[in-house]
Amino acid sequence: MTFKLIISGDSDFTNYDLLKKNVFKLLNSKTKSKNIEIVSDVTEGAAMLGQRFSAEFGYEVAEFPKKNMESDHLLYLFNMLMAGYADSCICFWNGEPGKTERMIDLYDSLGLDLTVIVY
Repeated sequence: MTFKLIISGDSDFTNYDLLKKNVFKLLNSKTKSKNIEIVSDVTEGAAMLGQRFSAEFGYEVAEFPKKNMESDHLLYLFNMLMAGYADSCICFWNGEPGKTERMIDLYDSLGLDLTVIVY
């Protein structure tokens, strides 16, 4: 069985070492599966670092390209689609109100296994 992990967060997040450390910690605690798929919305920041992580360690990637998603309603539906696909999410957040906070609140309300790293 494949464990599907969303790596997401702020578009200005650039700390690859922090991401790598926390993703490994999460994977070690959540799954013994050798089949891991990284789920990405193909945006700048945390999602792109998640793709870099998957390439470095040989994990498959499921891309959910987020194009023309400026309205809150479309972002809400898009995030629901990703949450329905994934088993878990790790999110890198600067702690400020905005799109990342709304995504975290949605995933939490849906009961998605969620880890938030405030940097």
